Amino acid sequence: MPELLDDKGTGVGLIEQLQHVVRWCRTEPGHPSLFGTIAVAQVYDAWRLGQVKIHGRRPPTLNPAMTTKMMNMQTYAVIFLRIVLWLKDDVPGVLGALEDGAGRTRAQALAIKISANQRAPIFNRMQQDANLVNAPITDKIRAGDVAAITQLKLLLQGVAKRTKAFVHVGSTQVTVPTMKHAAVAPWIERARKNLPPSEARSSTS
Repeated sequence: MPELLDDKGTGVGLIEQLQHVVRWCRTEPGHPSLFGTIAVAQVYDAWRLGQVKIHGRRPPTLNPAMTTKMMNMQTYAVIFLRIVLWLKDDVPGVLGALEDGAGRTRAQALAIKISANQRAPIFNRMQQDANLVNAPITDKIRAGDVAAITQLKLLLQGVAKRTKAFVHVGSTQVTVPTMKHAAVAPWIERARKNLPPSEARSSTS
């Protein structure tokens, strides 16, 4: 299943790591992406629930290892999806209008760059959110590009808990699950429709 994410978005400095996440924001099949990963997991889960309905709680057709893998991959993708939602106000191109056909291709995603002018607003919002969760002055999340994406994940989790929200979007706290957020739901749906029939079936084996 080539749509499943295959690495952790590594890079030197936070902006480079965020740039890697931005490149995952595509709907073209055949390449790792946030939306493709969730789409594959959803197809698998729909099949799993169908098997449970037919066979009961422990269907003989289910592969427990595959079920666990799909759950973990979807959780992993959603964590980065929260970062994308947080990022979209300062980098509007990360979730722009969906193109016709395949949506956003791999080449189009690779062309999206976080500009020098966008860095300061990103770092400023990190400081604001760090203040919101009372992060120590010495916390790495306050160090700008020296911070790692791991610290940003923890920061957004802290903000979500503090605001009792599923995800923090700019200055707005929303209470809808990340995957159903209006800004990303169409992208997930497009990625799901783009899955070739053979691959949709392969996610059930």
